[in-house]
Amino acid sequence: MNFFNLENQKASLSSAWIREKVEKARMIQQERYKNEKGINCNAQMSTSLIQQFCVLDEESLKLLKQTSEKYGYSARVIHKLLRLARTSADLDGEERIRQLDIERVLSCRDLDQSNSKMLVVS
Repeated sequence: MNFFNLENQKASLSSAWIREKVEKARMIQQERYKNEKGINCNAQMSTSLIQQFCVLDEESLKLLKQTSEKYGYSARVIHKLLRLARTSADLDGEERIRQLDIERVLSCRDLDQSNSKMLVVS
């Protein structure tokens, strides 16, 4: 397979399907925050809202804690990860954050960290 010849490859997810998932997630968030002044989405959650809406099961909490200790994540980074995990669960229509959601956001964080150290070859 030639990875540089992308014109003959089909996308695995359609734009319409992704748009539908995002729209549903946004509706879930708008309903969740309807009584919160100035809050419309997960990205705007305060610390108290994170504590209310980002409750983790024991295994998810353990994974997040171990990872944050290993990499020295600040409270700010942990809150960002929790907001993203809440969004991951919303995209799947899940009421609670699952370990899968924590794993997703941690893997994205790892990619973000590794990209910051990448060199551009010219």
